Amino acid sequence: MQENSLIVFVSSTTGEAHLEALDKERDAAKTTIEELGLTRAWVWEEGAATASPPPDVYLPAVRNSDIFILILGKDVTKAVTDEYNTASGDSPKPILVFVKLDQQGQAPESRMSSAAKDFLAKIKKEHSYKTFITLEELKFELKKALCNELSKACRAFWRTPASRKQSEGADDTILLIGAGELGLEIARSLRKYSGNRVVLEGIDRYNTPPARDELHSFVVVPELPWKEDQLLNEISQLKPRPNKILPELMATPPGLFKALQTRGYTVIPHADILERLLHRITYRRDLDDFLMRRPDIQTKLTNYGVQLPRWQPVSNETEIDNALNDFGQALFLKPAVTDLGLGQSYITTGHVINRKDAISDAWSALSGARYGGRQEALVEEYVDFETEIYQVVVRTSGQDIALDPVEYRRQASLRDLIGGPWQLEYSVQPPILKGKADHERDMLLTHIRETSLLLVHEWIASDGFFGFEYFVKGSDLWLNKITFRPDINGIVTVFSARPSIFDIYAKFVLGHALPVRTSITPAACCPKLWPDNPGAGVHHRFVIKDIDQIRCPDVEVFPIDKHEMNPRDRVAFIVAWADSASEAL
Repeated sequence: MQENSLIVFVSSTTGEAHLEALDKERDAAKTTIEELGLTRAWVWEEGAATASPPPDVYLPAVRNSDIFILILGKDVTKAVTDEYNTASGDSPKPILVFVKLDQQGQAPESRMSSAAKDFLAKIKKEHSYKTFITLEELKFELKKALCNELSKACRAFWRTPASRKQSEGADDTILLIGAGELGLEIARSLRKYSGNRVVLEGIDRYNTPPARDELHSFVVVPELPWKEDQLLNEISQLKPRPNKILPELMATPPGLFKALQTRGYTVIPHADILERLLHRITYRRDLDDFLMRRPDIQTKLTNYGVQLPRWQPVSNETEIDNALNDFGQALFLKPAVTDLGLGQSYITTGHVINRKDAISDAWSALSGARYGGRQEALVEEYVDFETEIYQVVVRTSGQDIALDPVEYRRQASLRDLIGGPWQLEYSVQPPILKGKADHERDMLLTHIRETSLLLVHEWIASDGFFGFEYFVKGSDLWLNKITFRPDINGIVTVFSARPSIFDIYAKFVLGHALPVRTSITPAACCPKLWPDNPGAGVHHRFVIKDIDQIRCPDVEVFPIDKHEMNPRDRVAFIVAWADSASEAL
C-alpha cells in the first residue's frame, strides 16, 4: 500500500468484555478498503505497541484520517463515541455509518443497548446510514460508499477555480429545480454531452435525492408547499449564477418561472409555455379555446381519431357529485398542479364505499397535494383505455423532430386510487399495441406522431422538449397531457435507445445538433417498489434480494440509490432485452 494513499479510520466495538464482537466486520471493512488501491485502513488492533494511553493513539489517528468509517452493532463504548465526536468535530471529514441488523432484517434498535440506541438517535440527526446483515452486504455497501466519496472529492477538486478555473472554463451553469430520479438521468446526460464543461446546481425538498452526487452545488428547501419568494431568494444566492433553469418538478409555485425570466434567467422551455402546461386547468382551457378558433386543426384531430377527455373545474364536493352524474359511471379528481398523480383519485358510482364517502375521501386527499396556495381542482372523465403511448417532439430553431414512441402502462388498480400517486407498471420500446395487426399499430402510431407534431407547430409554437401522453382504446385515441421534460414513462429508453430521451433533452438544452434517428434495441422495464409496510429497519438490498435471483444475460436489475424510502417508492428497475419488444415484456 502506498504511503500517499487516503487513510480510512475504522471504528467499532472489538469484542472486549461482554460486548458484541465485530471483528469479522472490521476485517471485511479493512479488506474492502485496501482492495480499492487508493485507500488504506487504520484499525486499532494493527497499531504498534506504545506506552501512551489509548486515547492519545486513536484520537490523533482519527484527526489525521481522510475518511471515517463507523460500524455499529448492539453495543457502543466511550472510545467509539469519542472517535465519532472527533471525526465530526472542528475539522469534519466524510463519515460513513453502517448499522448491523439481525438475520430477519429487523430494526437495529430492537437489539441495541440503551447507550447504543441513544448513540444511533444522535447519528440519525447528523448523518444517513446504511444497514447490512451479512459480511458481503457490508462489503458491497462500503465499497459503493467509498467510491462515491472518492468521486465527489475528485469532482470537487476540478470544479474549484483554484484547481481548474472552473468558473471561466464552464460552458453553462444549469439549475435543476428538482433532483429526483428524472433529475439524475438528466444530470448524467448533461455531464456526458458537455464533456463535464457544465456546472450543475440543484434544489429539492430533502438533502439526499438521487441526483445529489451529480451536482456541483445543492440547496435544500424542505417546507412544502414551496413559496415563490422563498425559491427566488434561494436561486438569487446561487454562485455561480445559473444561466439556464430546468424544472424537473411539475409541482412548483404559480408565477415562479415568469418571475425568474423577468429577472434575466433563461427558463427552458419559455415561462409562458411552462405556465400553460404546468397548470391542468390552464392547459385544458387553452387547448380547448385553440381548437375552437382553429376548426381546421380540430378536423384533422377528428380524422386521426384523437379526442380530449371531457373535464370541468370543481371547487367543492357538490360540484364533484354533479360532475359524476354528468360524466357517467366514473371520473378522476385531480389537483390543478401536482407531480406523479399526487392528489388524484378515481371516483365511481359503484365505489366499494358509498358515493358520498368516496367523494369526501378524494376531496380530503386532494388538499395535501395543492401547491402555492392554489385551491383549484378539476374532474376528467374516466377513459377505460387498453394501453398508453408516450410521444416526444423536440422543437429547436423552427425544426420539429418526433422521437421514437414508447408504450407504457400505469398501475392496473386505478380503481383503488385515492389521493395518488400512480405508479408505472411497465415501459416498453418499440410499442407493441397487443392484439392489433401491424397495419393497425402503424396507423395509430402515425396518427399520434402527426397529432403531436401538429400541436407543437400550431399551438405551442415555441422551442422546447414536449412529451405527449395518449390513451389508446381500439382505434380511438385520447390526448391526456403534455409535459416539458423527459418523463418516467420513457425511462425504458435509457436501456433501449441510443441516444435516450434524456440524452436528446441534454443535447437540446446544451444547444447541440439533434439526431434525426435513434438506434433501438427492443427492451422492457418495470419498477420494483418499496413495500407498503416493509417493517422497521428493512433496507434496500434486503427488499430487492428476491429479484436479484432473476439476473441472466438478457435481464438485469438496476437499483436506484436513495437514502430515504417511502411506501411505494421505486427501489430498482428490472430491465429485459430480446429480439422483439413482446419477448422483452
